Amino acid sequence: MSFFFGKKKTATPAAPVEAEQGFLTGDADSDARNVKILLDTIAQVNVGVDLEELLESVVDKTVGFTRTERGILLLADENGELQVRVARDAAKRSLPPTIQFSRTIPAKAYSTKKELRAVVTTDEEARQLGVSVLELKLRSVMCAPLTVEGGCIGAIYVDSKAKSREFSASDLSLFCALAQQLAVAIQRANLIRNEMERQRMQRDLEQARSIQSYFYPEKIPRPQGFDIAAANRSADETTGDYYDFLSREDGPTFGIAVGDVSGHGVGAALILSKAQALLQTYFDLLGDLDLVLATLNKKLSQNIEDGKFLTLFLGELDPVKKTISYNNAGHCPPLLLRGATRSIETLDRTGIAIGLLPDSTYSKRASIALEPGDTILLYTDGITEAMDTESRPFGEESLRKVLLETSGAAAQEVVDEVMRRVQEHEMEAATSLDDKTVIAIKATH
Repeated sequence: MSFFFGKKKTATPAAPVEAEQGFLTGDADSDARNVKILLDTIAQVNVGVDLEELLESVVDKTVGFTRTERGILLLADENGELQVRVARDAAKRSLPPTIQFSRTIPAKAYSTKKELRAVVTTDEEARQLGVSVLELKLRSVMCAPLTVEGGCIGAIYVDSKAKSREFSASDLSLFCALAQQLAVAIQRANLIRNEMERQRMQRDLEQARSIQSYFYPEKIPRPQGFDIAAANRSADETTGDYYDFLSREDGPTFGIAVGDVSGHGVGAALILSKAQALLQTYFDLLGDLDLVLATLNKKLSQNIEDGKFLTLFLGELDPVKKTISYNNAGHCPPLLLRGATRSIETLDRTGIAIGLLPDSTYSKRASIALEPGDTILLYTDGITEAMDTESRPFGEESLRKVLLETSGAAAQEVVDEVMRRVQEHEMEAATSLDDKTVIAIKATH
């Protein structure tokens, strides 16, 4: 058996030997053919021919000049396993990916990044190359890795059962040159695909940002006797958080909504956009908070995709009576600091998240009287779940501590301090994993 693998020469039959020459042999006709094959392939790669068409064309050229019976192009998947991408016979017909061939040889070329050619003369020599070589009665095989900067992406393989067919060193050289052109074409196609995906994602993000520009109120209300401030910071270009102030045409009260939809991106943005529009309409027309949330839940449950949901705190502040009533649909319980006693209460949940069950009901909590110095802190779970480098969450206790320490401060100062402490907590962390929203409502007199 003549067995060539890599670049070193040794007398051992199954050991590597160096190819004697390049693909130019000195024979004018043969050299002209080889040069034309390579130049045609380079031209195809550089003019941007359809990738599938190019891959089939190069495999056909390879089968043609090697005068083999079939050629197979294999590409590595995300797990590094070689998968058949193109398989062709001498008649330029496509073969099924399930065809039997020696998988040992391409795997070896791929893992070592070295080309291989072998001429088999006995069954024992075939067995050394692999069981499939023996079973298929192959007499000639050749394989070259597809190497690119940074590694190997696959291999191209040809084989033949003809006893008269022996691959020369010039065959191997041209074969490797074509393999390199294939690698260039595939790498270029991958770069183009990645760039197109990046542009698509950028368009999605821009669309999401455009949608999200409507999530937040243009201005924060300044009711008599109250100081209100809000802040939001997204984990990335898009956010799953939402807050808004809702008006009523027939009275002095107004709504305060804080929500958090599961997930990020355009899908989350669309859910929030729809929820915001419905919530403003229902709040103004239906009046009762129980009915508002139940109607919103039924509507969103009909359209929201499986696995998505919206946690939502909806409060109604009455600046005249100095009271707040609320419904909490699975959202983080806001904190109520009593300024006179420096004690902290929680505004507990009154129902499950929006969008989980279409027939969910909600029970409004009765009006809570607010005294001067009282502060309500609303937030999303990105605040309490913010992690430091040791994966320790910021936690509700830390939030309570900030609220106590800022009890005499204005609403904006409270919000700013919460955000500062959370940012400080996760300062050294690799990334911020969730959106963060904080609203402070302070009774002044």
